[in-house]
Amino acid sequence: MRSVFVAATRQHVGKSTTSLGLLAALSSRVPLESIGYLKPVGQQHVEVQAAAEGAPPLRVDKDCRLAKEYFGLRCEYKHMSPVLMPRGFTKSYVDGEIDMERQKQALLHAWEALRAAHPNVVVEGTGHMGLLGQRLISGEGHGEEHVLRHCGGVQFVTCSVRRFEERLAEGEYSDRLLVVHGSRLGILEACLRHHAQTGEIRGGVIFTGTRHSWAPDEPILARLRESRIPTMHAPLETTEVAERIQKFTAKLNATDRQRTEAAIRHVQAHVDMDVLLGGTAAGGLASPRRGV
Repeated sequence: MRSVFVAATRQHVGKSTTSLGLLAALSSRVPLESIGYLKPVGQQHVEVQAAAEGAPPLRVDKDCRLAKEYFGLRCEYKHMSPVLMPRGFTKSYVDGEIDMERQKQALLHAWEALRAAHPNVVVEGTGHMGLLGQRLISGEGHGEEHVLRHCGGVQFVTCSVRRFEERLAEGEYSDRLLVVHGSRLGILEACLRHHAQTGEIRGGVIFTGTRHSWAPDEPILARLRESRIPTMHAPLETTEVAERIQKFTAKLNATDRQRTEAAIRHVQAHVDMDVLLGGTAAGGLASPRRGV
């Protein structure tokens, strides 16, 4: 396989997700030792242990830690994340405090080191390409146990109570995060009935609305608390909640196996990896490697 560069012109469009999918496909087709990962320019960094015994910890881009720990990659951290852009980097660059030649040499050295040891390298670009690319390269809740709850999607409830109950019975909304205006008591009642019968409202409920648009129904609120359905009130109109959810970007990290696997499945379902990588189908979801 030739190495792959995953590029984008802006942030939060799926570079890390795509890179994970590529790494998963590679790990099911070629020896792990032949796979490398490079994040040439990183912004959000974490501290990791250096490979050499007794060496001080390194700071690397967080996606490098995710790739190495999840797949058990054999490449060294120092080559995976050669350049970091911490807070204040842009100002320092504009003020002439950044040695561009040193940055370029660090990038080239990391690339050559990875390519020499690992024939198959996935290179994940940065969302800041439009900002520095040309000059740098080419010149109310139910407690903390629900804060990290995973859901299978967000559903804004706008249908009739009858149709909503039908979809609940079909299991369509079992793991969805349901967003409904607080004035729609029929929908909230349906949630409570269905949860009492099946326990299947797992994603949770966000009810919306300002105090000017509706008055909270205290008996309903009390029943929601007793039900233990993860519930939150967003004191905004539903359209505002929809906009905020749409703009939210959930970042992947090395400790969130469930979200990482979901990202890999999403890529594998929509991208023909055999064509892209020139390999043979192996199927299945790549398992995380241990002992890193």
